[in-house]
Amino acid sequence: MTICIPSSLPSSTSYPKGTEKETKLQILKLTQELSTQNEQSQHHVKTIGDLEQELKQEDVVIERITTELRESNHHSDLAQKQYDGLKESTERLQEENDSFVKFNENLVDRIVQEKEKYI
Repeated sequence: MTICIPSSLPSSTSYPKGTEKETKLQILKLTQELSTQNEQSQHHVKTIGDLEQELKQEDVVIERITTELRESNHHSDLAQKQYDGLKESTERLQEENDSFVKFNENLVDRIVQEKEKYI
């Protein structure tokens, strides 16, 4: 931003001798400070815009990760239910197997006893 400073102050304004130069220097100094503050303000506005954009991107990432977490929890719950079902099935099959083994042993013993009767 360029600010034009008049080379001389209007002649309608009367200044005491020696203060016109000081006034011009003060105006120049204030103008430079204003310019610097304006540049800083523009930089801050740009930084705020960049941070807002970064925040939006981070929100998208957080939403994606949250969705993945929900899906993972759902899959974990399903896997746990499958595990529990398989465990119950295995226990039931083991009990059935034990029952069949006992039945088979009794059957073999009975057949052996019957054979011994005939011998």
